[in-house]
Amino acid sequence: MRKVVGIIGGMGPLATVDLFRRIIAATPARTEQDHLHILIDNDPSIGDRTLAIEGKRPSPLPGMVAAARRLVGAGAEVLAMPCNTAHYWYDDLSDAVGVPVLHMIRLTARAAATRLPRVAKFGLLATTGTVKTGLYEAFFREQGREILVPTPQQQRDLVMAAVYGEDGIKAGRLDGPPRERADTAIAALVAQGAEAIILGCTELPLLYPGSEHKGVALLNPTQVLAEACVEWGLGNVPAE
Repeated sequence: MRKVVGIIGGMGPLATVDLFRRIIAATPARTEQDHLHILIDNDPSIGDRTLAIEGKRPSPLPGMVAAARRLVGAGAEVLAMPCNTAHYWYDDLSDAVGVPVLHMIRLTARAAATRLPRVAKFGLLATTGTVKTGLYEAFFREQGREILVPTPQQQRDLVMAAVYGEDGIKAGRLDGPPRERADTAIAALVAQGAEAIILGCTELPLLYPGSEHKGVALLNPTQVLAEACVEWGLGNVPAE
């Protein structure tokens, strides 16, 4: 039996649209009636997750919980959250709602095991908040895989600037400086020994729609989450 999927959105809006688009593309539909019932709560007032982890802003958890409860109240039976950093509060969020919440990072680690089984070292491009949580390291360590991250300077000047800069992705730029910075960050991780790159910020797949970059495999958590939403929504697999 099909289930209604709810998206806790707004973190950020472009990433929310990207997840929705990928769910549509991944759905085996021949007519519009074959698609899933998707509810989206796009609330950009939810606080910045990285700044909260750094102790510079209040926790975004109340806003996340409020969005989740609105979705459940509207009929959502499973929730997805297209923000890697927000998974720092996953357990508290999951405890606060009465429906399953898909865990994007756990799902990505599982996808890596099946799609890239020979890769031992993954480079992680993510917000500073996500890097500080160590969530990717924890899930990939269970598989005996290593996560490589940029140097502090590369993290600030390349990754965070690509996402948060005045000319960055969150400002609506999807070419030029953001792509150049991200390209440089990827090259630096490959130089460290990364055999594949995790696009661990949901804005970054907007720059890299394919599955590789200059011969290096790209692992896209948004795509993984979209496919899980489809499978769960169609009733093919149990929830997280």
